[in-house]
Amino acid sequence: MSASPPQLIKAYTSFDPRVRQLCLVVKRWAKRRCIADPYRGSPSSYAWVLLVINYLQVGDCRVALVRQRLARHRFSYQRA
Repeated sequence: MSASPPQLIKAYTSFDPRVRQLCLVVKRWAKRRCIADPYRGSPSSYAWVLLVINYLQVGDCRVALVRQRLARHRFSYQRA
């Protein structure tokens, strides 16, 4: 099963409100430092969000769950 990128981000951010808040803070931080512009060789704001989610999955805090667990508990994904 797969989800489109916006659905995937929505799933992670709706599971825990802290994830959304942290993603917004990191996006704002990156934009203010001009390091969220893929046309200039830096990651996009979407890439920064993915980095935040990855960190939350593998870091010590483990706030964001893996997608498969989310799918089993709250969301049903349809094949694209």
